[in-house]
Amino acid sequence: MKHKIKDVALDSIAHQLEIEKGDYLITINDQTPEDIIDYNLLQTEEEINLHIEKSNGENYIFEIDKEFHEDLGLIFENPTLDDIKSCHNNCVFCFIDQLPLGMRKTLGVKDDDYRLSFLHGNYVTLTNLTQQEISRIIRLNLSPLYISIHVSDDAKRQEVMGTPKAKGILPLLQKLSDNGIEFHGQLVLCPGVNDGKQLEDTLESLENLLPSLLSLSAVPVGLTTHRTNCYPLRRFNKEESKAIIQTVNKYRDRYKEKCGKATVYAADEFYVNSNTAIPSGEYYEDYPQLENGIGITSLFLDNLKEVQKKLPESITPQNITIVTGKSSYQYVKELDDVLNTIDGLNSQCIKVENKFFGKSITVAGLLTGQDIYESLKDVSLGDIVFIPRACLKDDSPIFLDGQTLQQLEQKLNIDIKAVNNSSEILEILGG
Repeated sequence: MKHKIKDVALDSIAHQLEIEKGDYLITINDQTPEDIIDYNLLQTEEEINLHIEKSNGENYIFEIDKEFHEDLGLIFENPTLDDIKSCHNNCVFCFIDQLPLGMRKTLGVKDDDYRLSFLHGNYVTLTNLTQQEISRIIRLNLSPLYISIHVSDDAKRQEVMGTPKAKGILPLLQKLSDNGIEFHGQLVLCPGVNDGKQLEDTLESLENLLPSLLSLSAVPVGLTTHRTNCYPLRRFNKEESKAIIQTVNKYRDRYKEKCGKATVYAADEFYVNSNTAIPSGEYYEDYPQLENGIGITSLFLDNLKEVQKKLPESITPQNITIVTGKSSYQYVKELDDVLNTIDGLNSQCIKVENKFFGKSITVAGLLTGQDIYESLKDVSLGDIVFIPRACLKDDSPIFLDGQTLQQLEQKLNIDIKAVNNSSEILEILGG
């Protein structure tokens, strides 16, 4: 068995040894890694014999002395080395089942791989694990994991996830906890399905898993206009969103009393939907669930407060456009108003409607290149356009619809900067 190398990290050990894209890893210390976990364990050795097959078929053995845990710098074509473990559930809210044509190819992959959960924070349902894999997680202390819980009741979880394998989540989580495995959890909530009494019961039962349960997010189901032959679902209304917040906050107090951390958080969307004030940064503790849309707005507003303290009186005259989604528009407009107090700066904030997924998808992180283009093509944009960094792929400037940032810049004939917060905008403007 050999593993194809997709890339080599710059200035890494592999780069210095002139190992290249297209080469193959054969063995490390005469052992062939079966997956990425094996590879990571083998490469921690301080003395390594690395067997590489070059793309032309030549074989080399490199003798390497390195620091413990110093990375070799190999990046593989398959992120797990072997096949990614697929999800065989049929969740009623599955977002992948609602995707339109024309998405990035990788977005159609339904992974349910505990290795990607441990290494990259991907959420795993645990329904597709074998007993051997559970034992391996415990033996290798693959902690923390990121686990999609959704609901604790066996019958309801089987209904929600569309598989009989979904039962037994609480005993399995308890087994992991008893063996020192910590985990972050998420509850994707659907109106009339796993909210209300089901949510209360779930939060009640998960209290017993503290402090192994490091954080828990309650997020609303995302519904696109591309749902066909899917379970009938709808969005949460204002009163239901308020009820979710109240339930979560009730158990936050109980969790904090038990383990010293509030642990459970309601998604920003519930606050926006219910027109409830966004909590301060203290609510989110160390922001463990930012990737799940938990605390992004609070972090943005806190950053805006810091920006206001060091706002310049004037800058070189510039006209800018700030792009955002519907749910965050009222908060980004606050930034826009602040920036317009600077002499020489003219800022406008544009709310982009999500036509690609549908009007019910309002978060900025799911904006696509084509929707941004349609909203901006007939607008006088000024000198620079700022877009949310969250709507691009983590490791490259590509939108969800496959369009690149460079392509969008060319179509609009303007410089576009992807930013995370107000400070980055001000820094780019030279303020």
